[in-house]
Amino acid sequence: MGSVVTQPYRRPRDPVADNYLVTLAQEFDLRAAVASTGASVDLSDFLRVHPSGRARIWAVGVSAAARRAWAKMAPGDLVLLYGHGAVYAYGRIGSKTHWRKNNHVWPSGENWDHIYSFSEFTELPAGRRLEYQSLRKLASKLDLFAVGCRDIGEFGGSEEQLLEWVTVSGPRHNQPARVTSRSTAVASTQVQEWDVRPGEVWRRADLHRRFGGSKQSGISSSARTPNVMVFSDPEVGRAFGYDKHEGRREDGSYRYTGEGQVGHQVATSQGNAALLSAEERGRAIRLFIKDGRDATYIGEYSLGDPKYLVERARDRDGRERNVLVFNFVPVSSEAPLPHPHNVAPGPLLSNQYAVAPWTPPNDSDISVPGTGRVVSDSTISRKEMQLQGAYGRWLEEHGKEVAQISIPLDGGAVIMRPDLYNVTDKVLIEAKKSSGRQYVREAIGQVLDYVHNLKRCDHPIETTPAILLPARPAEDLVELCAALGIAVVYREGEAFTVA
Repeated sequence: MGSVVTQPYRRPRDPVADNYLVTLAQEFDLRAAVASTGASVDLSDFLRVHPSGRARIWAVGVSAAARRAWAKMAPGDLVLLYGHGAVYAYGRIGSKTHWRKNNHVWPSGENWDHIYSFSEFTELPAGRRLEYQSLRKLASKLDLFAVGCRDIGEFGGSEEQLLEWVTVSGPRHNQPARVTSRSTAVASTQVQEWDVRPGEVWRRADLHRRFGGSKQSGISSSARTPNVMVFSDPEVGRAFGYDKHEGRREDGSYRYTGEGQVGHQVATSQGNAALLSAEERGRAIRLFIKDGRDATYIGEYSLGDPKYLVERARDRDGRERNVLVFNFVPVSSEAPLPHPHNVAPGPLLSNQYAVAPWTPPNDSDISVPGTGRVVSDSTISRKEMQLQGAYGRWLEEHGKEVAQISIPLDGGAVIMRPDLYNVTDKVLIEAKKSSGRQYVREAIGQVLDYVHNLKRCDHPIETTPAILLPARPAEDLVELCAALGIAVVYREGEAFTVA
């Protein structure tokens, strides 16, 4: 007969809750974590169940009670995670792994040597969580140790009956609202809904008095609402090279450099894990731009695809390292990005386009040593850059002037740059590495956006949109582009043809 493992999740403010955020709220790369330390750990059982090396994991400690529970636990056993008076989640054990002195894995900094993975995992939504006290009453013989492991029979029925009790039949837990002793009305209010509007400027201290969360971190999970507040600080970020990667992109996304000032940034740190698990946990990402003690609310975002890129930047000590650059995409209406009062406007902080000499793009991808991952400041591929370079040189060989044009948005806070600008014929060109439908559709939207916003600039010029492809696309796409006034340029050997 199988066993039931009961383990504490505890309260959200406890360190073990951070452990939960890193290793249970999302899959954890255990194979990479072991490899990074050079430790000798037998992962054969783990990899047999989780060939990718990633899984949700939890662990028991080193106490005598924990070791007794560990000895009884087996793959397939049911695990109930409880805390704050409620059963928070349940799942099934997939494998067991013993890794001594692994305190660097857990945000709490403790050693949890006896690791087990989950082959199944379900988090119970708020309002549907069983009262833990009622579960204890259900099994009169259930011990009071923090880690308990009991036979199914001791719950007075089958595993199916127990799961039904946990998920449906048992009395639900109603968590009382937390009451604070602060004297101010703002601090003592239990905020139920997000009521900050895009464009509003707040003192950061006031935001935390209202919504809770860490006052120090750039990624701060609200303790009173289902939100993760993110603070982008251009001035502070410039010291670490973040300004190279951070900011709004022409497609409306916002790139945000993750948490960690020293060494390589990792997805499992508390703040980065909070962003990665936000959607799964029903939490909105709220972006603020800081300027001194003030913070301007920009809007609600979620993570796009990919969720983040791995880039290179210097850490606090000046050493080159990997940073995670998150890809925020807007959910709500957004406020214009504010211009810091202590930063002088640049030449493009206006409504005037700018034309600069064109140089062939560097078509060598950047590889991060030891990771096998390709990184870049954009998602442009080598094939796409090679196509741009070949067409630009071909135009020049045929007597055309080729340039790079910059088109401002939001008064120059965001700059759009088409891949090529044929000055002679006044043609804006967007290149794609494939002639597939999704790439053609994306290019159509981009070039129409370029032409439209160029007309909105001071002293506008009339231009023709064009898309550059490695081969002729499907005939219906050629017809669509013709109907929209978009030229289709594609490669034929060493030459280029207009469809």
